[in-house]
Amino acid sequence: MLEDAVYTHEWLLFISLCGSMKESAELFSLSTSAASRALKRLEDTLEVTLFDRCSKPMTPTPDGKILYSRVKTAMKSTREALENVREKNSLHSELKMVS
Repeated sequence: MLEDAVYTHEWLLFISLCGSMKESAELFSLSTSAASRALKRLEDTLEVTLFDRCSKPMTPTPDGKILYSRVKTAMKSTREALENVREKNSLHSELKMVS
């Protein structure tokens, strides 16, 4: 998957956790406690709380919502840029084969 090559495990987990802790943990083959620890490492690195852990299920904080939106936009732009580069390289490869 393209995202695996560009984004860290913690970023992908963060995006996924904005949905469901249990489903995210299963998707990443982690226990919920391991997923929570990975999220805490990301929060510590960023020095910001991304999720309200007092609510059940936990929900993104206002900062977490902003970060989620911007990271999703950045991921989409990155994916489009890489697809564009691959397409251009593919066209050049076909031209080289023809000549």
